[in-house]
Amino acid sequence: MNPVKRLIDIAMRETRIVAGLMSGTSADGVDIAIMEITGSGRGVKYRILGKGVEKYPSGLRSMILRTLDSGGLHDICALNFLIARFFAKAFENTREVLGIKRGEIDLVGSHGQTVYHFPELIRIDDLVSRCTLQLGSVQVVAEDTGIITIGNFRIRDIAAGGMGAPIIAYVDYALLSSPNTGRAIQNIGGIANVTVIPPDPSIDSIYAFDTGPGNSLIDYAVSILYDGMEYDPNGEIASRGSPDPEMLEE
Repeated sequence: MNPVKRLIDIAMRETRIVAGLMSGTSADGVDIAIMEITGSGRGVKYRILGKGVEKYPSGLRSMILRTLDSGGLHDICALNFLIARFFAKAFENTREVLGIKRGEIDLVGSHGQTVYHFPELIRIDDLVSRCTLQLGSVQVVAEDTGIITIGNFRIRDIAAGGMGAPIIAYVDYALLSSPNTGRAIQNIGGIANVTVIPPDPSIDSIYAFDTGPGNSLIDYAVSILYDGMEYDPNGEIASRGSPDPEMLEE
């Protein structure tokens, strides 16, 4: 089938099988989820068919972290392909372990690896924009998997006038809205963010924003303070501490 017709066919279906590939700003690896999704909007239903995690190999992760700090054009260009190859490989490994055939999957959504995000307005001559950069070419993922792949979610949000982060707000709206109860959903990712959902919300009434550093700086602190550790498993180190009531109140 023509790829464009296939994409239209997928969009018109009531139920689709979709794989999602995600790496956060902690840059520790890729989460893979394969789901059956029925409907859309607040009526959406989903069923997780399987999931997996693939850690970045040490050389690739070192290159990513180096690029986050002081990467040049060569490293950025190379990582755009290498990360995509790893995403595709991680997806294939997970799919095979789960026993799901490639032809059963309608679509892959690939976020890529964020290496730079600047939500403030940039003004040059008469041009104004924010900017963000995620590496891991969707064209490479599509070529390596043979499955239609979509991505560049943050770029599209900025192009439409948003700040590019957080991008989880629509999912929170679709899955966690209540006719009678307002909710605030706090996510502690590499950078922490919150989605605020009023009772019986419309799509335009929800809002979300970053709330500060999350696991990216926690992981970095652990790697400096504790030899041989890259993160705080199950929050065991943090659980031995105590909150500062004055800072918490502030």
